[in-house]
Amino acid sequence: MLAASRATARGRSHIVATVSTSTPNGVPTDASSSYRAIENLIATYAELVDDGDFAGVGILLVDAIFTGGAGSVRGGDATEKMLRDNLIMYICVGSLGPGPIRPSASLAEAA
Repeated sequence: MLAASRATARGRSHIVATVSTSTPNGVPTDASSSYRAIENLIATYAELVDDGDFAGVGILLVDAIFTGGAGSVRGGDATEKMLRDNLIMYICVGSLGPGPIRPSASLAEAA
């Protein structure tokens, strides 16, 4: 089973994919496949959050219950909204160093 979707952030395209060659419901039957699937999920999540691609996180966790400091939500749209509403993003603007911005803010607003 292969499930894939596309998400974009800052002009870069990410492919979010899960692969299972085990059972029809996509649950690996052996421990090593389960460990690898979990590693891939964590790595993909970290990359998407680092890129500020909250829509991509929502796609990745569309069937999940996501729990964070602001509580628990179910589904991709709710996960994306929770991240947008509660995470502070930092970018580096020239010699000014890092500074907080809203995910929807432009570089001009951050400077």
